[in-house]
Amino acid sequence: SLLKTLEEPPPATVIVLVSDRPARLLATIRSRCESVVLRAPARAKALAWLATQDAVEPEAALALAGGAPLLAATLASPEERDWRRKVVAELSRPDGAHVLSFASGFDRQLLERMLFVMQTWVHDLVRLKNAGEPRHHVDAVPALRAKAKRARLERLLALDRELLEARRLVAHPLNARLAAENLLAAYNRATLG
Repeated sequence: SLLKTLEEPPPATVIVLVSDRPARLLATIRSRCESVVLRAPARAKALAWLATQDAVEPEAALALAGGAPLLAATLASPEERDWRRKVVAELSRPDGAHVLSFASGFDRQLLERMLFVMQTWVHDLVRLKNAGEPRHHVDAVPALRAKAKRARLERLLALDRELLEARRLVAHPLNARLAAENLLAAYNRATLG
């Protein structure tokens, strides 16, 4: 019925389909649509806009958000900045994250927020293992380099897949504390050599 609606929309109707992966859409759907690519604004423009929003540490927030200014504005709030610092401090520990103590008291919201920080952190570790530079946690490069030295690439990639799956399941009625403990333990296995 979607194809039929796209072929013959009702009068005075505009249908907007949004996809962050348009190549994964069926060819029959793409052929019936006009493609409009929206790109993130230039870094300088995004930083200027963030300054008008009274963003805390806008450069770090924009890097963490992958250049997306609206997400960066959210991440630049003092509460989110403090949370990220707390998670990064835990992930940076030379002896590994303290799984049980850090995950105690986790609810679904904290799990979702931790997943975002962990995913971007692991992404930066993978980039460092492949002779790249960190993209997201540009204010924590020494800690990233220290963790990358002992990390095993194949385990980091497996952890990345596990984090993706966890993000899909975060809305389900799972035990957030146990999920956080599992992910932190997997992180320790991947980064402690």
